[in-house]
Amino acid sequence: MRAISVTGFVLIWATSAAAQTAARQQVQDELVTPQAIAGMTMSFSFLGSRPCVSLFDNPEIRLKDVPQGAASILVQLTQANREYGGQEVRLPKNGILPAGALRTFGPCNPGVYQYEVTVKSIAGEVLGRARQSRTFPDDNESKAGPN
Repeated sequence: MRAISVTGFVLIWATSAAAQTAARQQVQDELVTPQAIAGMTMSFSFLGSRPCVSLFDNPEIRLKDVPQGAASILVQLTQANREYGGQEVRLPKNGILPAGALRTFGPCNPGVYQYEVTVKSIAGEVLGRARQSRTFPDDNESKAGPN
């Protein structure tokens, strides 16, 4: 796994498929509370996003039915088993993460990309997760759909 510091935050990415799987499993193995079963959903759109930039500004991400006690969100961008980075930020009170609030290594090639949002309590407990896949750059919802 490799990490770099970019303007006050750290981007982490795995350099091999095995390291990517291990990093993803580490997040999934965190303490998950019973509330994590709740039906939190998310939505986003790639419309207006600029491709192939060294750091990609996230599109607006809207969360619904966020579990009570949520304090932060970990947002990660992937394509199949390739990770483009992520960042943990405070949960906006209105559940809407504005465009440009975080950066990843952005979509460059056309394809299906997925954002995953993990919601955590102030103590770091995982309270819920939501994922949505969309095609880039035409922004059609993928067959996987939101979950």
